[in-house]
Amino acid sequence: MKKSTMVSAAENYAFEIEIFTFGRGLRTQILRSSVQKRCFNQSMTWLFGRTDVFNRIGRFLTFAMGINRPEADIGKRPLSAKSSHLSAFIKFGTTRLIASCHTNRLRPSHHLQKGFEMCRSRLTLALMISLSIPGFASAASAKKGETKTQLLDCSAVTFDGSNLTEEENDYFFSNQKDISTAQILRFALGRDAILADFYARRKGSDFNADVLKIKDLANQKGLALQMAHDLTVAENAGIEQNKNHKWTKDTADTLFCRIYAIGDTATNSYNIYATSYLKGLKAKQEAMHGQVGYFDVTVNDCTISKSIDTGNRYSAVKPDPDARFLTVNATFKNTDNEGRLPLEGSLFISKDDKDFKFDTTETIMSDGYGIRLRSLNPLIKLNTKLVYKVPNELSGEVYWKPGRNAEDKKLWCTYLPSA
Repeated sequence: MKKSTMVSAAENYAFEIEIFTFGRGLRTQILRSSVQKRCFNQSMTWLFGRTDVFNRIGRFLTFAMGINRPEADIGKRPLSAKSSHLSAFIKFGTTRLIASCHTNRLRPSHHLQKGFEMCRSRLTLALMISLSIPGFASAASAKKGETKTQLLDCSAVTFDGSNLTEEENDYFFSNQKDISTAQILRFALGRDAILADFYARRKGSDFNADVLKIKDLANQKGLALQMAHDLTVAENAGIEQNKNHKWTKDTADTLFCRIYAIGDTATNSYNIYATSYLKGLKAKQEAMHGQVGYFDVTVNDCTISKSIDTGNRYSAVKPDPDARFLTVNATFKNTDNEGRLPLEGSLFISKDDKDFKFDTTETIMSDGYGIRLRSLNPLIKLNTKLVYKVPNELSGEVYWKPGRNAEDKKLWCTYLPSA
């Protein structure tokens, strides 16, 4: 059989696919003409790097597919796959895509098999390539020769829920806190986020002050670790809620524009979560300072590392495969009228309602580490780093209790993530 005949057979049974993913997802079309170029394997498995949840709305997504399906028909039906055309499975978290192309209409002979393989392979490859291109679900269209994406114009979208069913409104009501919190924290931590795209579009105009303050606090490593933990909690909650949810164009537009509204300077139902989260962060920040005995003590930051690099190979601390090093950067100020000796104190890690106490610091013979029995004169400050070795199996909130502490006052330090 001639090559032209095989291409014709492949083209005859190719179809147009519309794919919707949410967040920084995409909407793209794979046309019949695209199968005429090259031939690849029948099925492919591709691992890609992003594991974010609220940028793609859940662990599992469904695709809307059909033969030249009209645009007006898209928003009226739940997004679901037709097994007679293309079955595609995306699992976010393990980030695996398995796609296969098949049809019940075609019973190819041995001679037509190669032509149909080209159809299936081309569609599979195009699907996987398009999934790696950032886009926007209901506003970005990937056309031939065009890579530019654009965001929704939310001034033209009704997103107060009046156009949604009672079931859809209940879903948003139960998930709005997790959705907003996840987007705020992704933006604050500099991760891929819809809110970051909207912020870039608003560049030069006013943006929500509480969201920007959270982003500023993320520069402090101890607080950033807490934010990363809270982000994981919010996204995991979203995964559970989203498992069986069916998304439509209207609900997707509602979601994106509610995320857009987080950036508004006026208080609304979507950015109040930024205000409440910021309040909690400030409480932790305030708990990093206090009067302890004769000293005014401040935790400047808490960091976690696998080793301690002092800049000197003789005083550096090498990695331990079973542990990490938690460094408390602290400042002591003697508020008494005579010289006083500060003590290093203990570190506490809370897990499962149990406190694990670490009394011993690492001995590091380098400037800027430890106390080494140095008395401070009145009103003099000492800035130092105290290094504690903590086991990999522990995770949880970390508090530091400075020495000479009759009131047992603990200062907040950070959140220790799982190793």
